[in-house]
Amino acid sequence: MAFLDINKDKLWGYFSPRKRWQEVLRAFKWMRSRYPVKERIYLILDNFSPHLRPEIRRWARKNKVSLVWTPTNASWMNPIECEFTEPKQYVLANSFYNTHQEMQKAWNDFLKYRNNRNSQHKKT
Repeated sequence: MAFLDINKDKLWGYFSPRKRWQEVLRAFKWMRSRYPVKERIYLILDNFSPHLRPEIRRWARKNKVSLVWTPTNASWMNPIECEFTEPKQYVLANSFYNTHQEMQKAWNDFLKYRNNRNSQHKKT
């Protein structure tokens, strides 16, 4: 799962072997912990069924997280979608990872590179 902070131009990945609602909720809690509790977060989501669970909605209401769904078949409206082109090329294309951990490390290495590169561009 990936999170994009539009204001900071920072991309984060949350890795889990499964993507049931329990893992999605864990990822959302992890993402929430990166911001001050007083700050409202607007989380743009696709219509992936675990996002729609009552447990997710309840947690979001209690934690100042507004869930915003893109219309069905309109994932292109989500600003994070264009961020996947580069990692698909550098992390996934022509690759064969023996373990989930190997792939996770490759993604983490890419995210570190991408975020450092983008923060350097903002300074100049």
